[in-house]
Amino acid sequence: MKRFANKFIKSRIAGIIYFSIFVFISDYSSHATNCEIYREGELISGELQVFSDWNKYKTVTIKYRPEYHVSPVSLCALDERCTGALFKFDIQSGKPIPSDDLDYMRNVYGYTHASLLINSHAWFPVVRRLPTYALRPAGASFEGYEFTGETLGGHRLIFYPDDEDVLSAANARKKEEVGIRLDNKGDVVSVLSCNRIGAYPNPNCSYFSQFEEFGPILLTIAINRKQLPNLQKAIQHAEAFTSCLTQPVE
Repeated sequence: MKRFANKFIKSRIAGIIYFSIFVFISDYSSHATNCEIYREGELISGELQVFSDWNKYKTVTIKYRPEYHVSPVSLCALDERCTGALFKFDIQSGKPIPSDDLDYMRNVYGYTHASLLINSHAWFPVVRRLPTYALRPAGASFEGYEFTGETLGGHRLIFYPDDEDVLSAANARKKEEVGIRLDNKGDVVSVLSCNRIGAYPNPNCSYFSQFEEFGPILLTIAINRKQLPNLQKAIQHAEAFTSCLTQPVE
């Protein structure tokens, strides 16, 4: 009887382990990136120069629908090295918006779409760009910020006390809010900069983060401030879309 009980218990444990592995695999598969969302129609191939240093880069082949690319010429240098790409997509569905779809832009007034700028000439950490995002005086360091104690879009708002006496910085601070998100090590992994409500008729937000899947890429996501509650969804679509640029076509 005891031997039967032990055998029964082992069988149940094995069944539970098998079921857990099956659920894990199924869950992983269900969350795998579905590139078809971002690839409806015929694709073309382009090249993106991904820099790891000032003059050191590798060429990455990307695939996309040409009508989704908003401004391919302005992001290429005179020597034809391309270091960026600009796209727009619907925040809820993730579906890219053709650059000539003016009806969509007019009907929604830009409230339900996001702009995605892919910058491949950005190998240094996003925190190094913080003075620019925080509208600091030229040559100012990214260090020395303090937290306000408030959050915005999952980011902790910051300010630079040393800039209080600088007129241009003080005026800018009245119009902008800047926040950062830290990882477990305390390093800045993303920056959020938003127009203050009331400072502009149609306030917007810009999100900046590093994307490392095929090299150091700086992702910039611009949305209307009214869509800030959907920022995480916009980030997920932007990262998935960027990843799919280099995925093989089935």
